[in-house]
Amino acid sequence: LATLVGRCWTSLTASVPGFAPVAEQNVVLVGARDLDPGEADLLAASGITRVRAGEAADRLEGELEALGRRVDQLYVHVDLDVLDASEGRANAYAGGRGLSRIELLGAIESASRHCRVAAGAITAYDPSYDAEGRIALTAIDVALALTSCHFDGRPS
Repeated sequence: LATLVGRCWTSLTASVPGFAPVAEQNVVLVGARDLDPGEADLLAASGITRVRAGEAADRLEGELEALGRRVDQLYVHVDLDVLDASEGRANAYAGGRGLSRIELLGAIESASRHCRVAAGAITAYDPSYDAEGRIALTAIDVALALTSCHFDGRPS
């Protein structure tokens, strides 16, 4: 995220044709947790909107509506370790209160109601931590949610 908003790796991103940093006020970070103190301080001092997992039900829709007034399209990046441990384990880093599968899929649907989803990614998955395959099934649902809103900005 720091690279995407132009806070680091600037020499590298300068070599990417067409790369332009995303304005921090155009980033909504949902469900991030387990930040180290330095990360938390940088995030708090940035223009990035942070919506904690426990706040998603109350705040997310409004934040995405406001974002949709500033941008015409979105990139939706899903680190699967944003999911709550009760949903399964995506990798070694998951911890603390996370989003439920339903909350995650609802966030993607909400994003698509307010803006065209132009691209998406699903990351941070280590199958060796997902013995029951529950996170893999959620990843499939996330991929389907992203592709259903990819072309016209509305779920089909």
